[in-house]
Amino acid sequence: MQFQSRIIRNIFVSMFIGSLPDILFSLIAAWYINEGYIWAVAIYFGLQALYFAVWAVRSIFSWGLFFLFGRKKLAAQLVDFLFLNKFPSPNEFEDSAKSYLTGVSDNPKLDIQVRLVAAHELGALTMIDNLHQTQYGLKITFAFEDAIAEYKRLLIRNQK
Repeated sequence: MQFQSRIIRNIFVSMFIGSLPDILFSLIAAWYINEGYIWAVAIYFGLQALYFAVWAVRSIFSWGLFFLFGRKKLAAQLVDFLFLNKFPSPNEFEDSAKSYLTGVSDNPKLDIQVRLVAAHELGALTMIDNLHQTQYGLKITFAFEDAIAEYKRLLIRNQK
């Protein structure tokens, strides 16, 4: 069972524990340069700004590579995965890749193997979210949605 208050407490405890090395480094650096606590606070926030800048550059570069090269390649692999596992044709309107996989895994009319594969993939997407790998989860979701749309288009073309 999840409690909102426990989640918030865990976030703050994790932030504090994660900040301990920076706090200690800031205090030691301020002591070493023989300055007061104001400099320790400045060094601490300077470190945070540096971490943010590194994260932003890496994130922008990662998303750029994903949109230039990775999205189409991953979507093509996922289309092959959908064909290989004989997934059913998606509905005309799907809320998301997760809703499509949920629909497949919950459909008692489908072969059990297809349902298990869909449940496995749904679990993998949920695990990525639970690990707070938001950007990675978004990339997988974007590619999966592209793959589902392409899969639907190819199934319609093959039926004609």
